[in-house]
Amino acid sequence: MTDSRVPHRLVIASVVMLARIAGATAVEPKIIYGDDDRQEVADITDPGVRMASNAVALIVDHANLTGCSPDGTRCTLLTEPYDHPLDPLCPDEPFRDQSTAGFCTGFLVAPDLMATAGHCIAAETCAATAFVFGFAIRDANAVATTVDLETFHCTNVTARVLDPVTGADFAVVRLDRPAEGRSPLAVRTSGTVAVDTLVLALGYPSTLPLKVVAGARVRALDSTFFEVDLDTYGGNSGSPVIAADSLDVVGIVVRGNADFVFDQGAECRRSNRCDQDGCAGSFEQATYAHLLGPSLATIPVPTDDHCSPDAVLPCGVDVAACRGDVLPPRFLRRVRRARLALVRGMPARAGAFLERAAMTVRLAGIQGRLGYVCALRLAAAVQESESRLSRPSPPPV
Repeated sequence: MTDSRVPHRLVIASVVMLARIAGATAVEPKIIYGDDDRQEVADITDPGVRMASNAVALIVDHANLTGCSPDGTRCTLLTEPYDHPLDPLCPDEPFRDQSTAGFCTGFLVAPDLMATAGHCIAAETCAATAFVFGFAIRDANAVATTVDLETFHCTNVTARVLDPVTGADFAVVRLDRPAEGRSPLAVRTSGTVAVDTLVLALGYPSTLPLKVVAGARVRALDSTFFEVDLDTYGGNSGSPVIAADSLDVVGIVVRGNADFVFDQGAECRRSNRCDQDGCAGSFEQATYAHLLGPSLATIPVPTDDHCSPDAVLPCGVDVAACRGDVLPPRFLRRVRRARLALVRGMPARAGAFLERAAMTVRLAGIQGRLGYVCALRLAAAVQESESRLSRPSPPPV
């Protein structure tokens, strides 16, 4: 049975979201499959998962922030009760005593880049959107922190796809500054994901404090998304779906089945539950993470002011540190040949090698965090080097 009553705050939120996101389609909420696998970060013992949770942010409207520092880098969240008196949750509903805030989830893919679902943000709403870290319960018997939270702001939407035909749904946002001290998540930038792969997700179900959802499997594959039996809700849109073995991001939560049903007898809302095989074969859906690949290939790498103007690679990018077991040896060979060609005074030949190197890294299946970081840095290095080769030579003194 679907929920025939729509909470007033969800009506308001829906109107706000329609006004905020140009061209967005209606987003289906999510559901519980089998047992409720949502957990607080405090209950997670896996150090890799706990570290990954540090890269996940709550997406909020600026209207949800108060008491910000003068530079806007730390703010207090305005929250409201999850159990609203005008539309109460049933007494046995988990987390009913917690608070909610925001509307979507995002995760770091670079120090100053955030990925999320395409329906969560648009160019028109960027200036009014913030990303807040720390709304979570990280210690047993604690409550979620809402005061003095690290806050970032959208400066521009570097990529966005919201295709109602194919179902592709993702966005990449540039933040107002790098998120120092937080490790971006490794993204699987090529290939899909196999059916029965064990996965987990991190996000803000119903915009509750950060939760970890494990015990899920990939159920079916489509052209731009896969189906998965994750216990996710509205608010999880934009959550990273992470392979349990490698902790690489393989997908982004974008839609699913209805969150709640109304219990007529108890006159309250309950989480919608289906068995582990889905609701009539229907599951949550996640956009493939590899669709982010082209958006990540041009991430710039900071360079030092004293970097030699004729260097093929910018300062701080060490080719030797990126070994052949994490990057294609062909890529490394082509970068080294480009360096040699430039030293020999053959910029055209160096440019050709760099172009081939860039093609190699775009086509390669990069696995693991080190390979991912090296690929991004070297792809950016190639891009910068091509720019240098195209500049006119300075006039003789």
